[in-house]
Amino acid sequence: MLKKTMPVLRVAIAQINSKVGDILGNAQKIASFIEKSKDFGADLVIFPEFSVTGSPAYDLFTCKSFVKEAEKGIEYLLPHTNGIVAVIPSVRLFGDSLFNSAYIISKGGVLKSYEKRRIKRLTHLDETRYFHPGDRPCVVSVGGVQLEILMGEEFTDYEKRKDTPLILVLDSSIYRVGEIDKKREALKKSFPDLHFCYVNLVGGQDEWIFYGGSFVGYGERILSEAKTFEEDLIFFDFELRGEVSLFEEKVSKKDYEKPIVPLRGSPPKDVLEKEILKALILATKDYAHKNGFQTACLGISGGIDSALTAYIASRALGSQNVTGLFMPSRYTAKESYEDAKQLARNLQIELLEVPIDGLIESYFNLLKGILVEELREVTVENIQARIRANLLMAFSNNKGALVLTTSNKSELATGYFTLYGDSAGGFAVLKDVPKTLIYRLCEYVNKKEGRFIIPKRVLEKEPSAELKFNQKDTDELPPYHVLDSLIEEYIEGKMGGLEVENKPLLETVKETLMRFFKNEYKRRQAPCGPTISLRSLGRDSDFPITNLWRYREWSL
Repeated sequence: MLKKTMPVLRVAIAQINSKVGDILGNAQKIASFIEKSKDFGADLVIFPEFSVTGSPAYDLFTCKSFVKEAEKGIEYLLPHTNGIVAVIPSVRLFGDSLFNSAYIISKGGVLKSYEKRRIKRLTHLDETRYFHPGDRPCVVSVGGVQLEILMGEEFTDYEKRKDTPLILVLDSSIYRVGEIDKKREALKKSFPDLHFCYVNLVGGQDEWIFYGGSFVGYGERILSEAKTFEEDLIFFDFELRGEVSLFEEKVSKKDYEKPIVPLRGSPPKDVLEKEILKALILATKDYAHKNGFQTACLGISGGIDSALTAYIASRALGSQNVTGLFMPSRYTAKESYEDAKQLARNLQIELLEVPIDGLIESYFNLLKGILVEELREVTVENIQARIRANLLMAFSNNKGALVLTTSNKSELATGYFTLYGDSAGGFAVLKDVPKTLIYRLCEYVNKKEGRFIIPKRVLEKEPSAELKFNQKDTDELPPYHVLDSLIEEYIEGKMGGLEVENKPLLETVKETLMRFFKNEYKRRQAPCGPTISLRSLGRDSDFPITNLWRYREWSL
């Protein structure tokens, strides 16, 4: 145990990755972090919101058995709190009312609990659907130090209390591009002359990514911070001077198992790409492992989408646990085969070649006996995509591998994918990643790896679905730099009421919006995938499928 100069309050901030519904497993993890905190002489350890239940648990919160199990999780933790105070968020039932609570536990018993007062309709969790608001603040004394507990967004309208110099903020905040810095600035603004400890959940849960990023601050200063997108445990010492509640930060630099994360300097050039890539890798790893998958498979076409998906999968699950299926047809270019093989060698993943021309002919012969008319071009194209999906699903069934879908946000917005074809799968890694960002991420990967791990030609060649000869994505879509700008401006932003003076651009806007509305039925059937943008096309989007608005005459 580390020695302390008294009077000092040593706080441990436990940034953990909880699994929704795995209450015993979560409790065991919490217990291990409590024990580790005690080993380092901590007086107080704090955990993120919903640490016991995982988040978001949605309608599991309405199951009495689930709530009772959560209460048992707290009981399991009681014996571990001798010699330390632990603040552990879970849920608590009073009569027929369920509360989002934080338990303050010490010496094998619950000292008190705090019921979150400010419940909201959040994007990832409608708290008003499940919880009743608490009606009183929670101030506790630990080691002679008065501290107040807040949860979620309650810090945004915090009113300073006399003789309460330390604030604990327990959160389960989801990742969006720019959210980490935004949250940090909001916290610093809320506590201009107070010390505060912010602890956030970390991990992937279906569409959502909890980014961690816990830290200790005093006004504009960040005194210590945890890592992002991984579990972490950091410590901080607060030293009381005299009779006045003023604290001086004091950090041991040698004795902790791992050093305090250094303060952020000027962000590097590739900070956004690095952040997004870490988020996608965490989301893929957690979705697979939390759902019982150790291996994954995907179709590798020689194109950029499958290349980035394969890279993320190999880093999330290990190269030895990823299999690519290259399924060429008569329309597949020789260069695509070469690029697929090169990518597999670079990533050290298994690549299986499964030609599909024979299957295509079988389909054609069968349909000739059913259909009088000639097969339409779109029918021929979609048959190929659906054959590939069938092969991937068969591989998945036999091997127990998770099928990773390679479609991106640009395709999702416009419906430029085959339903039950290239959209089929268990997890869509790039669901919220537009095509232009995919190029940026691939360029960052190559820079980070110090070589063309994503083959150079994949970055340079014109995108094509290769479902017919000489096909290019731009045969049906605007160039991706134009399309992605329209998606960001008119779909992620305001829709309608737009002023576009350039007539060709106006027609492109109309066509893009028409495609967007027309393909809502496809998006509803697409697999879930991680959210990174301010407005995804999954849970963030809720347009009607039967929608006559899309047939109106546009007057932008």
